[in-house]
Amino acid sequence: GVQTCALPILLRDGDRVMAAIRRAIPLEDDRRDEVLVRAGEITRAIVYGTVVVAIVQGTIGGITFRLLSLPGATLWGTMMGVLALIPMVGPPLVWIPTSIYLVITGSVMRGLILAAVGALVIGTVDNLLRAIFVSGRAEVHSLVVFLSVLGGVFVFGAPGIGVGPVLFVVALISIEIGRATRLNSSHGYISYA
Repeated sequence: GVQTCALPILLRDGDRVMAAIRRAIPLEDDRRDEVLVRAGEITRAIVYGTVVVAIVQGTIGGITFRLLSLPGATLWGTMMGVLALIPMVGPPLVWIPTSIYLVITGSVMRGLILAAVGALVIGTVDNLLRAIFVSGRAEVHSLVVFLSVLGGVFVFGAPGIGVGPVLFVVALISIEIGRATRLNSSHGYISYA
């Protein structure tokens, strides 16, 4: 799609794109730099936090599969990690059917243990770590982070995991610009330096 074609261009011309963005922001140099630094911090925190959460969830899932002597523990742990990058899908797409299968085939205790670990540990880790890594570093509420990733996935598919937070940052910058412009105009001047 468009995002796939844009990536090589952004990598090649990133400095020129950033210079154009800087020129387009109608704020004084100090304020513009502050907004851009904040935008960078938020974007890094969201992307970093999402990846860390996915790795931890996949690792816990794989370890649980191994401890329950289920075949393909590494494969299924990796799948849970990859699926954890997709909001509203995530690791339950692996552990729920596996739990049901285990119960149906007579391994009731293993099925119940896997369901309990999935619901109580893997699901809780998502909320806990996302709040620590993302909300704490970016100083953004975890619900906002979740909605930015979710909206990005709905609109752009899998690349929306990164695109959604970036669009959130663009909206944040726009709000900051509007607020700064309003404050400057209330003091009798508007700076478009």
